[in-house]
Amino acid sequence: MKKIILLMTVFIACIFITNGWSIGNKSSKQKTTTQREKMVNNIEQKNASSNLIKNPGAEDGKEWWSMNSCYGPEEQEWGISDKEAHTGKNSVYLKLKTASGAYCCTLIAGKISPEGTAPEGYKVQPNTKYYFSFWIKGSGFSKALIPEIQGYDETGENRSKTMRTVITSEKKVVFPKDTWTQYKGYSVTKETIKRAVIGIFFYANKDKAKEGATYYIDDVYLGLTEPK
Repeated sequence: MKKIILLMTVFIACIFITNGWSIGNKSSKQKTTTQREKMVNNIEQKNASSNLIKNPGAEDGKEWWSMNSCYGPEEQEWGISDKEAHTGKNSVYLKLKTASGAYCCTLIAGKISPEGTAPEGYKVQPNTKYYFSFWIKGSGFSKALIPEIQGYDETGENRSKTMRTVITSEKKVVFPKDTWTQYKGYSVTKETIKRAVIGIFFYANKDKAKEGATYYIDDVYLGLTEPK
C-alpha cells in the first residue's frame, strides 16, 4: 500500500513539474517573441524618423512639395506623375514651357510660401551637418541643375546666403538622364538656421533647355546620417 501511495505521489509530482516547465517555457518564448517584435518596431520607427522629409516619394500627392519661379508659373508646370517612379507608384515632375528669355525655377521638397519663406520648413539644428539624397530622371537639359539645402531662421525667414552644398556622389553634376540616378551630398547649417528644405534649382537661358524638358524626382532624404 505504501509503495502504491509513493508511486502515485511521484507520478503526480512528475506531472506538476512537466506542466510547470511547459508553462514557464511558453512564457519565456512569448516574452522573447515580444522583445523581438519591439526591437523590430523600434528599428523601423528609427529608420522612418531619421528622414526629415515628409512624403519623400510623393505617394501622398503634392503634400509637402512646392515650387518657386522667378518669372511666374506660366513658364513651367509641376505635379505628380504616376508614369515614372523610382520606388512606389509616384514621383514629382517639373516641366519647362516656353521661356521669355531665361528659365529660373526651383522644385522643393518642403513647404515654401509664394513669398519664398519657409515657416513650415523642416526643423534642424544650427551648426550641424545634414546629409541629403534624391533620385532623378529626365531629359531635355543642356545645363546642370543645382541641388541645395536651403536654410532659414526659426520663423522660416532670412534664408542663409552662405550655406554651401557639397555633392559627394560619384557624379558631381546633376544632368537628368533617361535612367534613374541617385545624387548625395551634405551641408552644414549656420548658427541662425533652424529650418530647412531641399531645392532642385535650374537657371539658364532658354537655349540651354528644350521646350518641354522634364525631370522627375523621387525618394528624397534629409537627415543626420549618411544615406545609402
